[in-house]
Amino acid sequence: MIKAILFDMDGLMIDSENVTFRIVKDILEQKGYTFTRDMYINLLGRTRQGARDIYKGWYGEDYDYQGVSEELAKRLIHTLSQELPIKPGLYELLNYLRENGYKTCIATSSLRSKVDAILPKTLIEYFDYVLCGDEVNIGKPNPEVFLKCCERLNVLPEEAIVLEDSEVGIEASVNGNIKVICIPDMKEPSDWHKKQLAGYYTSLEEVIDYLERERA
Repeated sequence: MIKAILFDMDGLMIDSENVTFRIVKDILEQKGYTFTRDMYINLLGRTRQGARDIYKGWYGEDYDYQGVSEELAKRLIHTLSQELPIKPGLYELLNYLRENGYKTCIATSSLRSKVDAILPKTLIEYFDYVLCGDEVNIGKPNPEVFLKCCERLNVLPEEAIVLEDSEVGIEASVNGNIKVICIPDMKEPSDWHKKQLAGYYTSLEEVIDYLERERA
């Protein structure tokens, strides 16, 4: 029986990936670098160290990862704090989960400072716990963030289900032996990743149908 729902944030709850891509592209092109949508998609779900290694592989060891990251964080937080692009069906699903007694947790690779700056209190209040990327030792595809959420919510991994948009998040769920549903954002998961899923939907609201069937 499913007792807890674990939410990724970027690309799943909020349409932040497209906003991030546009900002990163602008920053890098001003510095003379080429940056494409496919390159950005390759970074989705990566840890900071993983992203740093990829950038330096593209642009060389002299690439100022820290400086670009700081400029991105400032511009992204400003943009998202002005108008947060909520994904379709999020509040419908959250209200359903609240009405039916599910436990909920945000399990994101984003830093706590970003989460606190962009998510309104009215949204955070729907969740029993929020766990951020700088509060775990190893990022996705390691399952630590999801397993820690289960511990905080006092549920077993088999009593939880993860909602994810990225392949890395799907892998983290599989590695933690937790069921996972995918609502893709910028990239369709591979055939291998699709085979690992308990469900595959285009909107968060569709997850309600899955849970209704599971409860029957």
